[in-house]
Amino acid sequence: MPSFRGGLHGGTVTAGELGDLRQPIVFVGDILNTAARLEEYAKRTGLDLVVSGPLLDRLALPPGVEATRCGDLAIRGKEARVAAYSLSLTAR
Repeated sequence: MPSFRGGLHGGTVTAGELGDLRQPIVFVGDILNTAARLEEYAKRTGLDLVVSGPLLDRLALPPGVEATRCGDLAIRGKEARVAAYSLSLTAR
């Protein structure tokens, strides 16, 4: 079974083309930085998927998925701490 780590956060991002010849579309912004920091936390702690509290507040988790509070994380580049939750499948 493949293994992965992920961080999820939601909001508005900025997209644009970058470069002169080959212009790939890039996405930038605080939302992506926060998601990347949550992913780093997931890697450090061995968690599969970490989601921010603000995003979790807007989601309806499907049956069989459980959110466990990780605490309020100090995220590089942000003044306020971000509530973080680990998502996992519940036993059936």
